[in-house]
This record gives sequence, C-alpha cells and structure tokens, in this order.
Amino acid sequence: MKSITIYASTDSGYIVRSSTDYFHLNTATVLYVGQYSAYNVYRSFLKFPTTDIPANAVIRNAQFRGNAYLTVNNSRPFDVDIIKQDWSLYDPIVTTDLDTIFDACLVGTKDVTWHSFGIPDSSRLYATYFSDFLDTTWISTTDYTYYSLRSSRDATTDTPPGNELVILASVSSTNDSYKPALIIDYLELPADPVTNHIYYFLEIDWKGTGLVDSWQDEASRITRFALDRGRDRVIGAPGSGFEMPDIGKAIFTLDNHDGRFDAWNASSPLYSYIQPGRRCNFSCYYNGTYYDLMTGYIADIRPEGYKDTATLVIEDGAGWLNSKSPDIPLLDVSDVADAINAILDNLNYPFGRLIDNAIDDLDYYWTSGATGLAEIHKLANSDLGRFCVEANGRARFRNRHNSESVDHTITESQIGTNIYIPMPWDYSRSIVDVYTYPRITGTTDTTLWTLNDDPVINAGETMTLWGEYTYDNQAVPATGVYVAPSSDFSSTDLVVSAFSRDVKLELTNPTTDAQIITELIVKGTPIYSPDRIRIREEASNVSTLPAAFIMDYEWLTSINTAESFAEVLLSYLNDAKQYPEIIIYHRPDIACPIDLEDRLRLLIDTWNIDETFFVHKISHESGASMQELITTVNLYPMLQDIGTDTFILSSTDQGILDTNKLGF
Repeated sequence: MKSITIYASTDSGYIVRSSTDYFHLNTATVLYVGQYSAYNVYRSFLKFPTTDIPANAVIRNAQFRGNAYLTVNNSRPFDVDIIKQDWSLYDPIVTTDLDTIFDACLVGTKDVTWHSFGIPDSSRLYATYFSDFLDTTWISTTDYTYYSLRSSRDATTDTPPGNELVILASVSSTNDSYKPALIIDYLELPADPVTNHIYYFLEIDWKGTGLVDSWQDEASRITRFALDRGRDRVIGAPGSGFEMPDIGKAIFTLDNHDGRFDAWNASSPLYSYIQPGRRCNFSCYYNGTYYDLMTGYIADIRPEGYKDTATLVIEDGAGWLNSKSPDIPLLDVSDVADAINAILDNLNYPFGRLIDNAIDDLDYYWTSGATGLAEIHKLANSDLGRFCVEANGRARFRNRHNSESVDHTITESQIGTNIYIPMPWDYSRSIVDVYTYPRITGTTDTTLWTLNDDPVINAGETMTLWGEYTYDNQAVPATGVYVAPSSDFSSTDLVVSAFSRDVKLELTNPTTDAQIITELIVKGTPIYSPDRIRIREEASNVSTLPAAFIMDYEWLTSINTAESFAEVLLSYLNDAKQYPEIIIYHRPDIACPIDLEDRLRLLIDTWNIDETFFVHKISHESGASMQELITTVNLYPMLQDIGTDTFILSSTDQGILDTNKLGF
C-alpha cells in the first residue's frame, strides 16, 4: 500500500456572513469555521489537486488533516463537519458567487466530522486533528476534489449564546504539517493488466500501526483460499427465530518455504510482528474493476510442516464484534440506530459504518452482557431491519423501509446447473409468537444494591466492588445512579462508575489505619418490564405443520407493533417459498460485486424463478488454480405485502419496499 499527502490549493478560502448579509472572502493565512456570537457565520471551502493520485490507483483510505491554529469557544460543544460540496462551477470564487456557494454548503451532504470541540476550549494553539475515514468515492483522480467545512450548530441554524469558532491554518502556512491536507492510502494496480486475469491483493498491517510502511501485500504467497461471509440460514429451526450472523472467515494456504510466517523464526522480516489482531484486506482486480472480498483481522496463523506452508485465518468485522462485549451507561435514545452506533463507538469498531435511521421509537438502551454482535443482532431484528458486515468491513444496518433498488440481475446462463433449493417445509412456519416488553420507569432514589457485609480496607489500599442492580426481585437497568451518603466515607475516597446494569465502586483508604465499611447503598431509577406479553398468530394448517417461529427481543415494547409483526411474519413464513443456492464459476465480474443483504433478481426458467431476493451468504474459493474462482451465493425471499400499512413489494425489477410505516 502506498500513501500520498495532497495539500489544499491556494484557491481555498472562507466566506463570512454577517447579520447584514455582507459577504467577504479571504484566502490569506487562515480559514474560519463556526459562529462568532450571533452576528457572523463562517464556512470554509477547500480544493485539492487530487490528479496527483496515480491513474491506476485504487483508494483504500482517505482522511482530512487540519490544524486548529486557534479555537475560540466559550459557548457550547460543537463539531466541525466535512461537507461533500462540489463548488467547481464557481472556482475561482468571486464576489458575485459568494451567496450561492455559502448557501450550498448548508444543504450539502455531510461526509464525516473533522473534530468535536468541547468547552472550555479557548485559545488552544496549533492542535492537529485527523478526521474519520472519508467517502473514497467522492475523491476524483482525474480532476480536483472539492469540500467545505461548517459547524454542526450552523447546520441546525442554532444561534450561539457566545463564540463557537475555529481558526485553521491555511495552505499559506510555512509549516507543511499545519496545512489542510488529504492523506490518501491506495493500491497501485498493474499498469498493463492482462484481460480476464484475476489480480489478488492480501494487505496486512503487520506492525499494527496503520501506517503505509506497516502494510504489506502477501498475495504472491497464496496457493489456495476459501472464504465464507454471512449466515447459513436466516430463519432458524422450528421453535427459534432469526439466525445470528456468522463470523466471516477466510482461510489461506501460504507459501512458507523461507519461514516468513513462522512466529519463532528470528530471521523472518516479520519476526515479532506475527500475531493475531493485525488488520487485513483481501481483494482482487479484474478487467478494470477492483473488488473487496473480505476486510478483517488475523485470527490465527500457523506454519504447516518444516518451512513449507502456513495457514492464515482471517475473520471479518463480525468476528471483531463477537470478540468484545460492550458495557456502556444506560442511554436515552430515539431508536435502535442510536443504540447500534453507541455499540460500535464503545467497541471502537475500526472498519466504518452505514446505519439507517430505524423506524420505531426506542426510549432506552442498555447492554445485557452479550457480545457486540449479539447485541446488534437483537436490536436490528426488533425493528425488523437487516444488519451485516460488508466485504469492505463496513457495518451496515438497513431499516425495514430501505428502498434500495436491485443491485444485481443473474440469469440461468451465468450460473452452474447444480442449483439447490430447500424443500418447501424447511422454512415454513404455521405459528408465530412475537413477545413485547412494555416498560415501566421506576421512582428516583430507589435502592438498587446494598452492601450486606462489613469489609475492611487496609491503610493505603483500594477495594474494588461491582454491584448489579436489582428491583422487584429482577435484574434491571437503571439511570441516575449514585451512592447514598454515608458516614463511612469520611476517611475513604469513593469513585463511582455507573453502567447500564451494574456499577463499579472503587473505595480507597487514604489513612494510616484500617477502615471498616459498614454501609454502602446504591440508588437510582430502575427501568423494568415486569409483564412480558406474547402475541400469537396461527395458520389454518397448524395441526398438520406445527412449526413455530419465535421473535423475542426486549427492545420491542409496543403491543400494536408486535401485532403487526406477527401478522406480517406469519404471512411470510406460512407460504412455501424458495431459498435458492447458486454457484458461479469463474465470473469475477458477476460474483465479486455481490455483497451481503444486496437485492438480487434471479431469473431461472428451468425452475420458473423470476424473483428478487436478499443475499444472506457468500462463499468464494479458489479451484485448481488461483485463476479459477468459484462463488456460492445463498438467497432468501423478501417480505411480501399483506396490507396497506405493512410491507409493499414493488416491481420485480425494483423489488423495493414502500415507505409506508409498518405497525404503529
């Protein structure tokens, strides 16, 4: 992997609008973003000469680097957001165009946040910040790339009570590290690629730094590979519900004739760097197009035989989420999308995300002790949404009203003849049980946990205790958690860290004598569901096919929504439907663009199939050589309409769901 730093052009600048609608452009030494009292609003406009990126490059990552020359903020926290605004038609900026350019910034699409500025955050000099990863599809390699910067408070037309302003160093700075810049990491494709030849890339961040000198391409060492992403089935066995996403896994056989991948080989150039957890990307290039196949991290690597081969195992972002359990304070959220984002933030998910807003309201969210993957699975399904980890590693949640069009159309002539379709009864269900959990918010100052012992803390020592909240003889989450005052703390320091379902108490004895703790009570406001409710829908053929589907997620709190879900699911599951499995032989141009949860239209005359499906599993493997790519794709049917207030399936070509609300 290579990297290039591209500095902003001298055509970049800022525009300020005052209360008298006076505009002024300055391209001198600094850039302004934010609001100054209630009178001036500043937005900056950046132009980058990205034609310096090689024409045969595939951009892997891009970040914006900026230097906050001075921060003046005595008001409130605010973000500086990077906006995908193409102002090329007004380049160079002149006085007559200021109004148009300025207003277009406000309605432009946010890419990512450059930095969040808190309070107090005044007079901080020369602080350099990097943005999250930018949308690489916005970056042009054949022309300039344009952005703008605006304040998040400005975007909501929120007049500040004070100053909320950041002054950035401009391209005129004499210090290159202060200049606004794009930091772009890329792969350089073959200059003269052979037609119908697959070029593979296996990029591994061996040093774990993420820097360019740490990434190395090991594709030339691959002798064979097999990878699986997605889940074997969407509908679980009778008596269960939706299946959990599986961990994506790729297994490579590598040429290890020189001991390169032996962690014990001190002469290997990778010595001390070979270990689980290193980030990886597996991809390919075919006939002018680049495809991600899997993004993740090393799960295991082991030599086989004496300096002969090595087996490398890579797991995708689902594995990352499954290896960690979030533990965050109880959140006051608006929907499951907020909760999913909170989990990804808490676990420092490194591969990007695209999270739709959810449909139904959600008042609170708390972690249950399950893994991040299990937590997100429950949240997504409680809204009848779809979650997956894409080939580029991005965590993707689609709500049930997602109206993306068909991504792929595959005909019988493009696939192998060994098509597999499960029997009609494999996924048919005649009973649907949907559980709902109406919530009660308890009173403040409720006792949640009590220390029922008299522990002794020796002089100068710290004792750490964990307390689990309970109320009405059940474990509960809680908000507003605190420790009730006690005389025991007169000589004992206490640090309270409240989480959603438990609290961490660190008691330190700073005295020279041992101290006895005789009383310790944790209080707060419990959130509980004392009476779970079941909604059941049964088909007329229940006696001949007594197979049940269970939807049981504590985030579903509305009885009316549960009734709608039960009706929709019974209609969907009771009718026999096809769940095809198809195999694509050596057609990277057809197979490699397919990703999990894409919409795929399948036309097979032999089976009388002309239907749009979702993708629930993808498998790629090499055949007799690395140039023989065999891809297996597993599909499941979309939900069908049963009424005007539920899912509505559009045309076969589009296969989109109407945006009418499902449920209440």
